[in-house]
Amino acid sequence: MEFKYKDIDWRRFLLRRYKDYKLNEEEFVCLLCIDDMLKEKKRLIDADDLLTYMSLERDKIDEILVSLTKKGFLSFENEDGNLTASLSKLFLRIERDFKADIISSASKSSEEIQDKINKIYPFFEEKLSRTLSGREIDKITLWMKAGIKESQMKEAVARLETNNKKISISSVERELDRIKKSEDILEKGYTTFGDEITLDDKRKQDIIEKKWVPTSDD
Repeated sequence: MEFKYKDIDWRRFLLRRYKDYKLNEEEFVCLLCIDDMLKEKKRLIDADDLLTYMSLERDKIDEILVSLTKKGFLSFENEDGNLTASLSKLFLRIERDFKADIISSASKSSEEIQDKINKIYPFFEEKLSRTLSGREIDKITLWMKAGIKESQMKEAVARLETNNKKISISSVERELDRIKKSEDILEKGYTTFGDEITLDDKRKQDIIEKKWVPTSDD
């Protein structure tokens, strides 16, 4: 998915990252003011324009504008023969860093899940007294990615053993469905995990309902 700065709350992102960009609070506020002014009309912006927005002296604002230009966050572009202020370089950096954060977060999450998966395989192989098949490995992997915990899997197996039932991946999944329903009822007082809904269906539902782009309310 291709992100643009307009697709994200870039002001909130910058608020959290401006120190990483070697910006101070005055420079951060100045960027917000410039953006607000450029929304009205693309034009050249100088210290006199910003005096209305900021409580700083004109000379200080001039210093900030020079600093932002040197740091590459403020630039000046030719629009139809007119020189205008632009924050395009700032937005490009925010887009790049936002994407990098997503990739890093996804990679870390994937590594954590894989580590948990690798730890649960031996447990099932011991209980089944054989090596897991490719289909069974895929099923366990799906459980993990759907948010099923190792403790829940072991609880499902323990219930089957207590009731002297045969242990298989299919029987464990049915028991996991029951555990999920019980936990939902205990936590919420109801469950949307109906008899006809399997863990596979729940995983698909979670993917559909997932928020892919942060909102200002998050």
